[in-house]
Amino acid sequence: SSLKAAEFGTNLIAGPWAGSGLSHVVAAALNPDTKRRERFADYSTYEPAQDAPMAFAAMPITSGRSIVGALAVALSKRFVNEIMSERTGLGETGESFVVGSDWLMRTDSRYDDEPTFLRQTGGTRPADISIDGLDGVELAYNYRGDATISSYQKVGFDGFDWGIIAEMGLKEVKAPIATLQEKLSLVAA
Repeated sequence: SSLKAAEFGTNLIAGPWAGSGLSHVVAAALNPDTKRRERFADYSTYEPAQDAPMAFAAMPITSGRSIVGALAVALSKRFVNEIMSERTGLGETGESFVVGSDWLMRTDSRYDDEPTFLRQTGGTRPADISIDGLDGVELAYNYRGDATISSYQKVGFDGFDWGIIAEMGLKEVKAPIATLQEKLSLVAA
């Protein structure tokens, strides 16, 4: 641990953090029978980080054909939030967010002052079907009950599935059409 936090110097496989996401990815990276060399553990609360949401990735360190250790990295929620907070092209009502297979958000909502990461359900039709592997665009109600145009796609590997959703309020999407209709009706009158 570069920070020398509570897990530093402990046995991750059998010690106090056994069962954590970090423990799972390190054990997988150390297992010579593991087919994939890299491992990922989805976000969950992590006690050594004061129960902050953390994800972990690990890969084996080898010498010749022998595994001699594992390199693991922790990913805070800031990692995903920074990527998903980009709003270019989403107008005033648009939002992009990620939902896990448990339907909990893997991002903080731009509409909520309180953290929504691993707390707010994003279980909508686009979230459900994106996690199932479908992608598309449709009219849908979002997790706040607003009518939206929603684009969705599955993102996943190594045994975890996320749905990524980008949406914009239906009224905002239709506003240019309504404005054009109004102007054309004035011209035609």
